[in-house]
Amino acid sequence: MVFILRDINDLSTHETAEILGLSDTAVKTRLSRARLRLREELSVYFGEKTNRINEAQLDKLMHTSETGSGEHASSLKRSR
Repeated sequence: MVFILRDINDLSTHETAEILGLSDTAVKTRLSRARLRLREELSVYFGEKTNRINEAQLDKLMHTSETGSGEHASSLKRSR
């Protein structure tokens, strides 16, 4: 609820605290935890998608390298 009030509805920390009957410190703590959890969830979601995309791009670069037109791709292959 803190995340919604602060980051979605743009209320101040103090306004959020008054509405929820919490201290300003409690609001800051809960907001920090909510943002961290959201960041972790999104990194898992986007990390999986990004990894699939990066692997496809790398495979394409490797193919380019094998045909002789991509020194950059061969350096990627060595670093992998």
